Amino acid sequence: MKKIVFFAFFVLMACSFAPKQLDQSMWDSSLNGATFKAMDTEGKMTKKNLLRQNGYLPLSPEEANVYVRNQEKMYAQALEPAGIIVQRAGPDLILVVFDEIAFIDNRFIFKDGFYKQLDFIIKSLKEFNRSYVGVIGYTDAFGEAADNQRLSVLKAKSIASYLANNGIIPYRIFVDGKGENYPIADNNSVRGRSLNKRVEIRISPIFE
Repeated sequence: MKKIVFFAFFVLMACSFAPKQLDQSMWDSSLNGATFKAMDTEGKMTKKNLLRQNGYLPLSPEEANVYVRNQEKMYAQALEPAGIIVQRAGPDLILVVFDEIAFIDNRFIFKDGFYKQLDFIIKSLKEFNRSYVGVIGYTDAFGEAADNQRLSVLKAKSIASYLANNGIIPYRIFVDGKGENYPIADNNSVRGRSLNKRVEIRISPIFE
């Protein structure tokens, strides 16, 4: 009997400390300080001053190259086996997270298995904290364009709010949704639509 009670207590405690997705009603408050538009030069400049005040120091171009290269190897080793694509785009890193990995049934609710990858990303963003973080949602072209636009923003917000609620300062974060724009595959095939349904996490160095 004691063993059963102890086991039940252990399971309850484990569940209470398990990572949780924030309720949608709390997303905006958790993202207070984030920027709700595409990450651009003007937005970065505005955030750089705020980040500097909070101890996030800019990088020289030489420092940034090494900084990003080290992260690229780390992310590739940890995330690519799970199906997340790690790409280099100039000085930036892009983590391409497909819906089939992250979300349940074309929604913005996390799959249980996605928390492991999210928590690794958070740990890495804390270790390499001299960067902006852009979270951009995309959909396929199935359905109404307005609905797809809304869903793309909700997917981006769901991930961004989880980052912010777990220690990533919102001043670093940009949140945007592109709807069915910018497909990376043919929307006329099942596989193509699956690839287009994604969220991209863009990690961009804070330059001097």
